[in-house]
Amino acid sequence: MRSRRKWPHVAAFRRSTVIDRSNQDRPDARMTNASEITVERRADAPAISRSASLNPATWDATNRTIEVVWTTGARGARFDWDNLRVIEEELSTEATSVRLQRLNSGAPVLNAHGRGDLSSQIGVVVPGSAKMVSGQGVALLRLSNRPEIASIVDDIAAGIIRNISVGYVVHVWEVEERNGTTPVWRAIDWEPTEISFVPVPFDPAAQVRATTDLHPCIIRQKGKAMTTPATISTTTDDNVNTHQRGDTNTPSGSAASITELRRYFDMLGETGELGETQRASLILEAAERGLSMTEVRSMTVRMMGDRQRQQTGPLAFHSGGDQTFDNPQFHARAIEDALYARMSGAAPSSAAREFMGMSMVQIAGAMLERSGRGHARNLSPTDILSAAAWNGNGTRAGSHGYMARAAGMMTTSDFPELLTGAGQRFLMDVFAAAGSPLKQVARRRSARDFRAISGIELSGFGTLQEVQEAGEIKHGSFKSRKESYALKTYAKQFGLSRQAIINDDLGAFGDPIRSMARSAAETEAALFAKLVTSNPTMADGSPLFDAVHGNLAPAADTGKPVGTNISNGRIAMRRQKDLDGVTPLATAPKFIVTGPDLETWVEQLLSETISPARADDANPFAGKLTPLVEPRFDGPSWYLFADPSLSPVLEYAYLDDLPGPHIETRDGWDVLGTEFRVYMDFGAGAVDWRGGFKNTGATG
Repeated sequence: MRSRRKWPHVAAFRRSTVIDRSNQDRPDARMTNASEITVERRADAPAISRSASLNPATWDATNRTIEVVWTTGARGARFDWDNLRVIEEELSTEATSVRLQRLNSGAPVLNAHGRGDLSSQIGVVVPGSAKMVSGQGVALLRLSNRPEIASIVDDIAAGIIRNISVGYVVHVWEVEERNGTTPVWRAIDWEPTEISFVPVPFDPAAQVRATTDLHPCIIRQKGKAMTTPATISTTTDDNVNTHQRGDTNTPSGSAASITELRRYFDMLGETGELGETQRASLILEAAERGLSMTEVRSMTVRMMGDRQRQQTGPLAFHSGGDQTFDNPQFHARAIEDALYARMSGAAPSSAAREFMGMSMVQIAGAMLERSGRGHARNLSPTDILSAAAWNGNGTRAGSHGYMARAAGMMTTSDFPELLTGAGQRFLMDVFAAAGSPLKQVARRRSARDFRAISGIELSGFGTLQEVQEAGEIKHGSFKSRKESYALKTYAKQFGLSRQAIINDDLGAFGDPIRSMARSAAETEAALFAKLVTSNPTMADGSPLFDAVHGNLAPAADTGKPVGTNISNGRIAMRRQKDLDGVTPLATAPKFIVTGPDLETWVEQLLSETISPARADDANPFAGKLTPLVEPRFDGPSWYLFADPSLSPVLEYAYLDDLPGPHIETRDGWDVLGTEFRVYMDFGAGAVDWRGGFKNTGATG
């Protein structure tokens, strides 16, 4: 899932307070002395994992237990995604720094950090066995005797599987910035949550993002500041982040040097995020474009974010996996199918039928319980919607490319994403059904931005020329097409209230989508119709359909689309020449386009199948032309168009080749509920006259 477009970012935490206590009690404190301050800010952070070790010799077959060392607190390199830099992470092994309650309450032992279903749990931490001893965290694990994991347990006992990884969350970070070297992030209040057996220990730079919820933590950073008597200054998080992320090497707007670019991308290479070839390509691109370091960092964040969403996108359903409700992707897909069926009236799939009788609140509650985030039976509908990430958790992002949540990726447990996904499918269904017939005679292309779109034309090729021995090969010439057009953005928004959700009123969601889909289709259709009927002036100074271009029927040949008139149009199209004015294009009509007044006439003409008594009575166009009716065309005029892939007259484009309208969503602010908007980046233009022909029709 497309994250190009951002709404105002909803911060994961609200305010940061900077307190200077160094000299505030001294009456003779000098205003110019630098003193140490501590900055605390609250943030949402993902769970983390790191490798640990076990001792196969401690395996107790009778009790099915084995001893492990789950931490030594050693430093390891990680990547700071907020600031795009490498940091050193260190876990404090002081007994007062490690919260052991969850381990000693029987924390799960998992298969490779799996949390999708109960089959991922292969054991537990023996209650009371987790403790800190001489700077190490140790524990006793008891493994299950389920038959399906017997082979795994046997390999653990034999020492074949010997890699483990501990998952943990950090509640308080202490940050030590060091000049000239990487900073140290020291976890001084952290909590192990599970222990996993893994085939390969997690790289120190790896974080478990897609399978964990976010948790609040405190980041405590020491620094120097000029003292002021007993001052307390409060700044917004955006200001704090701007200060922390500011570019210290190159001023914003100043092109980065090759040395700075190499240093920066080599740092990313240390984390394994970018290969050598990709780094070299990015350095070259940044240098050629004259980007500042701030712009380079922004570009890299977007690139890595897009790649991460493609790899771990929560709603990127795959055909693989078990086709059962135990599979989270299958379960989420079935819910989305049910919501789509209710909106569109389509027949639900067999899996979707399980949810057709459930209200939106019931579905949200079921997903809440499935994710382990609460018990719906104890919550009111409002609380269910809030806990199910409907309101108050920041903006969202899913595979449909909507918004990025304030911190981290969404999961398939998020009901709003499934509702939006179903809405996107319904939107495209209605949009396709209401589409303009003129799109069939136009060529589609993709645009990367909103600049004017032109093309390249090849002129003077004619035929290939013979090359004598040691002779010179002559060149054809390319030139830019002078006709151009540009994309524009079209959008509207609507809200889905909390009351409508609780009342299970899917119509309050589906009806606006239906209207917006039709509006988007009408926007395209009106633009296409205007391109044809307005007869725009081309780059050579003549109208699109004009006698100068040889694609306008002369007055003597105007009339209804009968055999003779269509034949004259076909002859005119066949006689069109390439840019060299010599080579025939041999263009043939494929479509005949009329207004509603001529619809029946053309249908009768093209469906004539009676065998004539004489050859000159035959209808040579029966079954050879595709009739299209544009209701915005008035009067007797009619048109012939060639296959747009061979000789396009009209052309249209979408941004990044994402066709049609798209839905984005965010939590409601002006209203309780959720706000949706539908937007479309679209443009169309007349690019050539050689593939079309116009007859103004009967005049009397």
